[in-house]
Amino acid sequence: MSVKLEMSGYRRLAGSAVSGYVKVICDGALLFADSVTLSSLKSRADFIRELQGRLNGGTPEGFDFERELLRLLTAAEETLKHDPAPSAPSEAEDEQRVDDYARRAGRYEAVRIKETPAGPLETRLPLSNFTAEIVEDLVVDDGAETRRYFQIAGELGGRPLPTVRVQADQFPSLAWVVDKWGIAARVRPGQSRRDLLRDCIQAFSRDACRRTTFGHTGWRRLDGCLVYLHSNGALGTGGAIPDLEVELEGKLANYRLPDPPEGAALADAVRASWALWQVAQPGIAAAVQGVIYGAPSPSGSAPTLAFGCGASLAASRPATPPWDSPTSGPSIPRRPRPTGRQRPTAWRSRAS
Repeated sequence: MSVKLEMSGYRRLAGSAVSGYVKVICDGALLFADSVTLSSLKSRADFIRELQGRLNGGTPEGFDFERELLRLLTAAEETLKHDPAPSAPSEAEDEQRVDDYARRAGRYEAVRIKETPAGPLETRLPLSNFTAEIVEDLVVDDGAETRRYFQIAGELGGRPLPTVRVQADQFPSLAWVVDKWGIAARVRPGQSRRDLLRDCIQAFSRDACRRTTFGHTGWRRLDGCLVYLHSNGALGTGGAIPDLEVELEGKLANYRLPDPPEGAALADAVRASWALWQVAQPGIAAAVQGVIYGAPSPSGSAPTLAFGCGASLAASRPATPPWDSPTSGPSIPRRPRPTGRQRPTAWRSRAS
């Protein structure tokens, strides 16, 4: 008769006690299995007594049940030293749990709970040596399309990492981690861990603020009203519009308009605009001022203004018009001479 003891699951109980689910294999078949508190002398004695009853009091020659149970205890304690598994799924004092993930000791881990006859067995899969959270979910509307960005804050080795902006479609690959935070920030190898880390970061980012901003200047119809966007926000019929954000890049960031004047300052500004009539003929001043004041008009009702060279300016024009001047180098097509029915320059200024 051959007898072998195997342990299929173990866990640490309160204090330093270790419990395991021990199976007894007799002549290649399962004879008996039960949970044993391996660190308890009484529990081991009860298990041995039950086992000997199943064997009708017989014991294989040279086989010591107590020694075998102590061997299983030593193996379990050695394993639990490197990968502690609590007696029940619960948060440690130095960690935070969200769904199937834990954040502790400055890193992320995937937590897996496996039900065994001896009770729940917890294992952990390290995902990274840093932590990261999406602190802002930003949508940028440039007038033609919308783009989504994530503002991500992180921590490595107890020190904060710089907050970075990552385009949403580049977030899942996690290639931005090394690009933004350098080689010290490590994602554990394996595509499955990469996917788990991506999901883990999102799970810990439930409190991220959500914001929409505009990425262009000019006229925009919002909630049925025309507003003018500039770097500092937007202007409408009632003046500056609160809580409307515009985020411009490059030199456009300098395109700022002041808040509209009010009261006496508004009256002074209107009177100043009429000073144009002091430096231009009435017909010209009326046309130019009409275009300026009519610019915010709804589509289709804005005035059109064209400028051309009149007879009074003939003396200041060169004898040979630019389009009749000879050219050097490659042949350049000549521009046609304007006729009385053609306007050299014309434009429309209106809200679109």
